[in-house]
Order: sequence, then C-alpha cells, then structure tokens
Amino acid sequence: MQVTRIHLSSEWANLALLVGLQEVEKKQLGTKVIYYKRTLGNTREKRRRESETGSLETMWTLLYRLCLIMMTTLFYFFNPRD
Repeated sequence: MQVTRIHLSSEWANLALLVGLQEVEKKQLGTKVIYYKRTLGNTREKRRRESETGSLETMWTLLYRLCLIMMTTLFYFFNPRD
C-alpha cells in the first residue's frame, strides 16, 4: 500500500476520490493535510463511480465523434481541388 501526503482544497480532494484515491487519514496542521492510498477498487465502489461519471463520459465521447464527423465532412466538401 502506497500512502501519499497531499495538500488539497476540498474541490481537488473530491476529484481525487473520484479518480480512485481512497482517503486514509486527515490532520489539521494550519493547512489541511490529507493522506490518500491508491486503491485497485472494490467492484461495488467501482460500479458506483462508473455510474456517476458514465453518462458524462458517454456525452463527451459522442460530442467528440460528432465533431470529427463534421470536420471530416467539411474538409471533404470544401477542400480546394486543383
């Protein structure tokens, strides 16, 4: 188990928890010091995390693909041919 000491604001701490870091210990030393350990992930936790972020990832993937299709179409039809 690798434990890392990180100084984070609450927004970054929430993001760290989302990407799979598990909070181990909190201490107050003037600034907030939080200890995290990297987790391989409990399957239940992993499914819950995926369900929370899954729709957003799907939306971004679809938006990216739509953008690629539009750009390809634009380059195909408006390509100056000699």
